[in-house]
Amino acid sequence: MAGHGLAVGLAEGVIEFVVAVTVGKTSNQKEIILTALFPTLIFITASLAFGQVDSFSLRAKYGAPLERETFTVRPGIEMVVDYGANKQICQIRLPVTDETTKEQMEGIVDEVVPPAVRGKEVNRMSRVIGGSKLTMVMHEHVTVIETNADVRGPGITIRFVDTPCPAR
Repeated sequence: MAGHGLAVGLAEGVIEFVVAVTVGKTSNQKEIILTALFPTLIFITASLAFGQVDSFSLRAKYGAPLERETFTVRPGIEMVVDYGANKQICQIRLPVTDETTKEQMEGIVDEVVPPAVRGKEVNRMSRVIGGSKLTMVMHEHVTVIETNADVRGPGITIRFVDTPCPAR
């Protein structure tokens, strides 16, 4: 309802302006002024009614946004980073497109979370259900999940063991 408050404030301002402009004018002059202002008032009202949704209205409706950033790691490849407590990375998502190769994705994972950071591999599992495949490799410090189909599309998710992501 942030737009509603803005509309009321704007309407009050317009009324004050119209009153100030028409004080001491003849009725014919007032009619000319109001006729000239009418299209502008319609435009302003329509703009408010069909205006863009802004950050303030989203925050008012849904609360503070997630601690998330998106980086372009290669042309056409984006990395979505979620943060937990103290701005520590809790999860990295690398969506896969038809243009990305397995070698490119493995290279990015090695670049972003080198084997030394991941720690020793402690477990590995793979599941195939219908046409969907999920591979999960658990290391001492991260879990790397690769899927060819999930709700967000195919990709690689890296979850940091020591930094849980906030509940959503």
